[in-house]
This record gives sequence, structure tokens and C-alpha cells, in this order.
Amino acid sequence: MRRIVVLGLAWVAGMGALSPAFAQGPPPGDTPIEPLGDSASQFYPSKALREEANGWARLRCVPNATGALTDCVVVGEGPAGYGFGRGAMNLSRIARVRADVLPAVAGRPAHFMVGFVVQDGYTPGDAVLSPGREAIEAHRPAGADPIAMASLSCLTPLTGGGALTDCTVQSAGPQGQGLEAAALALAARGYRAKLPPVPPEVQFSLSVQSFQVRDDRPFITRVDNAPVTFVVLKDPALPVSTAKLSPTGVALTCRWLEDGRLQACLAKPRSGGPGATRGQIAATLALVDRLRLVRRVAFNINWGQ
Repeated sequence: MRRIVVLGLAWVAGMGALSPAFAQGPPPGDTPIEPLGDSASQFYPSKALREEANGWARLRCVPNATGALTDCVVVGEGPAGYGFGRGAMNLSRIARVRADVLPAVAGRPAHFMVGFVVQDGYTPGDAVLSPGREAIEAHRPAGADPIAMASLSCLTPLTGGGALTDCTVQSAGPQGQGLEAAALALAARGYRAKLPPVPPEVQFSLSVQSFQVRDDRPFITRVDNAPVTFVVLKDPALPVSTAKLSPTGVALTCRWLEDGRLQACLAKPRSGGPGATRGQIAATLALVDRLRLVRRVAFNINWGQ
């Protein structure tokens, strides 16, 4: 089951004569924004939600005496083209600065980083083991802003815990500060998976639509009984003939090997629609050798928070 998470983080710009406690932004682990709650998910951009894209936006606002954000403008967002800046602007209407820091920031320009994350099955804290705040801050790029964020996607072992591999940065902000390289280095050296093993038998469905793969969506289908686990093509560059496949789907139960290969698959028509023919079931089983199982998690690395 997917969870839609919107995170609000902030630090003060133009400190002037503020107290030393705020000279470098909020204290580590603290945030001057009241928890946004589940209601914030309504501001997730629709295109990004359809494509399950993570992103961020940076706003400059002036908190008023009640903690409400006024005079907001977008000063950065990414990835481009998804509307994360517009989503953050809409969210700013309900965001409030936390009461204990409001006296220090009211009436002054402040920068706010808003993160948008689609999580599949597990929260980032459940899926990966962080190396700790000290190690994260040690990998902060020189000259980076006091608060920064990178969203990553990495493969994890099917057998449970272990090192993260094949990591990619889905978004990072502020841009142009070396956060992407720092996040990849930290993920490779400091983070570990802490998921339970994938069940010995996995269940999933394949249909004609499963193989309409976009460049930004390499997986074929999700596994029904194992969160953040997907079926992908071993070689997505080779075309797949779908002429003999079922338009409504075939349900499969397969065993898997440590390298992700599937074997000993049982197939039956997917329930809830017109049944697949024997020929369609046979054509689906014939594709199993071209598939493999992967487990991929998405999580954020946050600096200065």
C-alpha cells in the first residue's frame, strides 16, 4: 500500500541580530513547522502522484504573528515539470511556524523546504537503517545550505537486510550544491536495509498492460505479498510480444532464487474479469525466464534537520 508523505522543513534567512541558537538555522532534529499531518497529501501534484515521482520545492515566505506564511514565492523546485512549486505554494496556506520558534522569525523572510515522497509499503525509517546524524552531517557538501534534502531509490537484498545497491537520486535540493554526489556516497557507505526477507513464494499478475513500460518506470508489476518488491525485465531493451497475452491478466505464484530469477511458477486466470485462455496462460508462463525479482526502497537524506 502506498503512503503519500509531505514534509515541511524550514530555516531562517537574513538572521541579522537573532540569538546564537538560530545563527545556523534550527537546532538539529528540530523543525519550526507544525506537523502537517495526512491532510497535506492533498497538495501532492497530480502528475507526480500518477507517476509516483518524489520531489521538493523551496519557498521564501514571511511568517506573521500567528505563524501563518505570507508573501510566499517559489525560489526552487525539482524535478522540473511536475508542479512541486505550485504544490508547495498551495500547502503554504495551511502551514504554520511552530510556536516555540515563532518569536524569532515572525516578520522576517524565511526559506522553507517542502519534500514530496511516495512511499510503498514501508516508511523510510522502516526500510533503511540510518548511519546517524553525525555521519550524515559529515557528508554535507562544503558550502551547502543549512538545510538540504535528497530523495534516493536503491535496491536491497531479497533475503532481508544488507547493503544498498544501484542507488539513484530522484531529486535533491537546493540544486547545484553537490548534494546528489554526497547522497550517493552516503547511501553506499552508511545506509543498510532492514527489511524482512521476501516470502519464498511471490504472487503477482501479468497482462498486456504490464509490458507497456516507460523509460521512467522500469518495473513490470508489483508483488502482491511483499512490499517494495517488483517484477522487472532482465533486459528491457529487448521487445516483448504481447499479442498472445491476456488483456485482463494472469495471476502467478512463483518461487525465486537469490539473484532474482523466478522458477516453478503456477498460473491461473486473474479473478474479477473475463478468464484468460489456456493459450494466454501459456504465453504468460513463457515470459517468466525474461523476468527477475527486485526490491527497491525510496528514502530521504536530510541535512540540518
